[in-house]
Amino acid sequence: RVQRLSKLGHWEYGLRYQDLVVQTPAVEKALERLPLREKELRDRRIKRACVLFSAHTTLPKEEWTKPEEENEYLSPYIFEVMEEDHDRATWR
Repeated sequence: RVQRLSKLGHWEYGLRYQDLVVQTPAVEKALERLPLREKELRDRRIKRACVLFSAHTTLPKEEWTKPEEENEYLSPYIFEVMEEDHDRATWR
């Protein structure tokens, strides 16, 4: 898994894999449920990556996201939203 993730190149910009998740309605609801601190950290990582990308540069290697820093911080909230949507749809 680490090999597959390293090929994406997002670590060079200080991003985590779940920072790259496509904005769907379920993801937007999940983002609203993130703890404030985690949401702020995510926003900072994305803003920094945008600045770096537009400047055609990357972070110094020692500042790259490390594989052990990868965690699924957003998935639990996405699954929760999807379960609630499914429950709502099946109860009608």
